[in-house]
Amino acid sequence: MALAQCRECGREVSIQAGACPHCGAPEPAAGRAPAVAASPAGASAFRRPPPPPARAGATPHQSRESDAAPAQARVTKAAQEAAFRRRLLWGLAGVAIVLFALGLSRTLGSWVVLSPLALLCVVGVGLGLHTALRRRSLPFFPQTRRAHGLLLALGAVLVWVAASQLVPQSPEERKRLAEVQQQEAERQQQLRAQKPATGKLTVVYEVRSDYLLSLVTYSTPGGIAQEESPRPIQHDGPDGTYFVWHGPSMTVRPGTFLSVSGQLAGGGLLTDGSVTYIHCLILVNGTAVASVRSQGKYAVASCSGQA
Repeated sequence: MALAQCRECGREVSIQAGACPHCGAPEPAAGRAPAVAASPAGASAFRRPPPPPARAGATPHQSRESDAAPAQARVTKAAQEAAFRRRLLWGLAGVAIVLFALGLSRTLGSWVVLSPLALLCVVGVGLGLHTALRRRSLPFFPQTRRAHGLLLALGAVLVWVAASQLVPQSPEERKRLAEVQQQEAERQQQLRAQKPATGKLTVVYEVRSDYLLSLVTYSTPGGIAQEESPRPIQHDGPDGTYFVWHGPSMTVRPGTFLSVSGQLAGGGLLTDGSVTYIHCLILVNGTAVASVRSQGKYAVASCSGQA
């Protein structure tokens, strides 16, 4: 009987066996060359040996089935159960190792998982590329092809990317990462504060008084503008009635020269003993860059500055 090595466990089995009696692998001698056996006298090493004699009244197909039946009978239920137990134990051991490593990563650091995994992924990428370029099968997987090597290289990279995102970090690592992010945010804020303004600014002129105005003059990007006898908005405050005039909102570039002046239409000494006043303001993005206050009859307030 010709023998060959099983493609799974490597032990000798019959080339006609339907399953390996040792590990239970189906067709264990498929694609394997039979072991060299002693040739009968007169037989040639380059000639196929004659088929075994068939039973009387049996076809060649029935004869082959009868020869394979004893080999299949040797694959007992105990051997199948033993193979299943081995696979189950290996699977449970792998799950236990993964859970143990994830538990350590929460206390010791994510490097407990990522460092060994990085080494395995590098080996997997190298092995996959090597087998794909050499057109060889993967170790322990004789039926694989070049495409399987490429899939192994790609899968190793994907596993590393997923693990780097999913592996939990220890409290110290999370705290350190939060500190780094806070320092980066503070540095960006400082850079924005030191960066000179290059955009446009919003400018608003404002004139306040406790008496009516006769004239307001202010600068604009297109030149000087005037308003005679403007109509300010009247307000009632705790100190009495006062008027507020707002010029049109303008958008200017940084460094633009700004000016505004106003004059009272009269005034002087009021009935309560106070003196009329006029107050001009230049507001750039809501911040006052110039402020002047004057008092008296026909008082004039003029202020200027840069955006």
